[in-house]
Amino acid sequence: MYAFLVHFHQRLPLVKKLGLAGLQAHHNHYHGPQYMRYKPLDDIFPLLIGAANMEALYLHKWIFATLSRRAPHAATMLYQQAHGWMRALAVSKGNRLAALDVIKLPAVENKARQTWSCDAVKQAEFRSELAGQLTAT
Repeated sequence: MYAFLVHFHQRLPLVKKLGLAGLQAHHNHYHGPQYMRYKPLDDIFPLLIGAANMEALYLHKWIFATLSRRAPHAATMLYQQAHGWMRALAVSKGNRLAALDVIKLPAVENKARQTWSCDAVKQAEFRSELAGQLTAT
C-alpha cells in the first residue's frame, strides 16, 4: 500500500475506494521488499491526504486489532494516526464528520468469538468515540 501511494501520489485525487487489510507479524505470505513488510498505519495515512475525494475506505478487522482490543481506544488510536487525512476529508466534503461516512467497518458477525470490530454494539461505540475526536478539534 505504501509503495502504491508513493508511486501514484499525483493520481490520488482520483481514488474513490480503497481497502486496507494489514499484515500480522506471523503472516508468511508477504513477498514484497523486507523494509515494507510492517509499515505502520501512521506512515500510510499522511500519504492518503491527497485522496480527500475518497468515498469509501474499507478497513479489515485486522487493522482494528493492531489499534486496540477496545473500540473507544481503537477510535482514539485511529484518529491519532489518521487525523491529517480526516481533516483533508472534512475540508474536501465540507463536513467535519466526513470520515465517519468514508470509513467502512468490517461486516457484523454473529459468532461467539469475534473481535470488537465485527460486533454491532462495539462498532457504534467506535463511531461515537471517533465522532467525538472529529468534533473536538
